[in-house]
Amino acid sequence: AAVSTHDFTRETEKLPEVSYHLLERQLAKRLYLTLDSVSGYYDRTRSDDDAGRSVNIARLSYDWNLGQGVGITPFVEGEGTWYSETRARDDGSDEFRFSGVAGITAQARFHRAYAGRWGFSSFKHILVPSFTYSYRPDASLESDDTPRLDALDDVPGRSRIEGKIDNIFLGRDEVLDEEWQVARLSFYHGNDFENETRETQDYEVEFDIRPRP
Repeated sequence: AAVSTHDFTRETEKLPEVSYHLLERQLAKRLYLTLDSVSGYYDRTRSDDDAGRSVNIARLSYDWNLGQGVGITPFVEGEGTWYSETRARDDGSDEFRFSGVAGITAQARFHRAYAGRWGFSSFKHILVPSFTYSYRPDASLESDDTPRLDALDDVPGRSRIEGKIDNIFLGRDEVLDEEWQVARLSFYHGNDFENETRETQDYEVEFDIRPRP
């Protein structure tokens, strides 16, 4: 649950929210299913958006290895969302929104070992570049009629490309002989070719360091 704490911000209250996530359940060889479900009642402060909502997303992906360290993953995703009320409130009835997306991810993997220092017997650097193209047709519910409660309601029709580079550093302790991820540096960029509301460009940099396991 979440409540609004300041009257000058547009926060979304959750009263309450329940979620369920099934992560990559293998259905057949190389075929995986992912399920996400988020339900609750939401009130967007300083706006007229308040409704009960249930978001349910299913994703199928196929892990296709082209060779050592190179893979392609096509995927399809379907979403069904129920709203107790929408912005078109003439009759006050509930409404469903259906949306889908299809795309493909190409990913490579390179690694190199280095001599150790600072109490480590050795290091390994793993470089994982990936590119994803996805296309999402327009949703069944118009964008202007959809409540704007949080990011789960933003499902515009779009054509999008995304790129990511993960730098993963593994270290092995020379005394305990344990190995773990010592550091990770990730770069991400996303760009819309087509968007129902507005074209966006996203940039993210994430750094994680863990000197001890």
